[in-house]
Amino acid sequence: MQQTNAIWQKKWMLKHSLVMLSAAGLTFFTSSFLPLIIVTLLSFLLLFLRKIMLGEPANTWFHAANILTTVRLLAIVGVLLFEKNMDNEAIGATLLLALLADGLDGWLARKNGNASAFGALFDAETDALFVLAAGFLIFEKGLLGGWVLAAGLLRYLYFLLVFIGKPAGWQGRRFLLAKIIAGILMATLAGCFFLPDAPRLAAAIGATVLVFCSFAFEFFAQSRA
Repeated sequence: MQQTNAIWQKKWMLKHSLVMLSAAGLTFFTSSFLPLIIVTLLSFLLLFLRKIMLGEPANTWFHAANILTTVRLLAIVGVLLFEKNMDNEAIGATLLLALLADGLDGWLARKNGNASAFGALFDAETDALFVLAAGFLIFEKGLLGGWVLAAGLLRYLYFLLVFIGKPAGWQGRRFLLAKIIAGILMATLAGCFFLPDAPRLAAAIGATVLVFCSFAFEFFAQSRA
């Protein structure tokens, strides 16, 4: 069962990456967050439906930690949905709260013995959505140019690269440094809604460069493992 779940989750990640990239393209060219919102909700719904169809008891996978991750996911979608009625500070504050909750869900999972591959996947993909959504919101509000979307798109492009051209000896593990840099990026993107122009630009460029270096290091390090 665990091997079957792992295979299905990897297939879901491939499809999820493809549809999220497509939705990002539609959002960019239509200047509407609706494609990104709809695709996000449908893709994650499919992930949950799979658990239900397998007949797994809800309390084994929809526990406090994953419920908190769900709240994070809905908060991010909510900002995309209502951003026209929110000022920059309100958007930034909501994103910061979602970021704080990101630390709590992992702690809850470990504390209650609920850590799982599904929870890790759900958490990681919600983080990826955070980065993509924050980039679009920053661009939409005119705080930075379109280049700020690069970090959000990179996560999905990276998975496609690994899936399609998986190098021999690939380990598939994440390094602690990569997780720290991801946290720095998310905090920086949320902070962009509060910072003046020059510090905002410098912080966003620095965090984006760090993330690109992190993905490159992880790719080559695992390729040679």
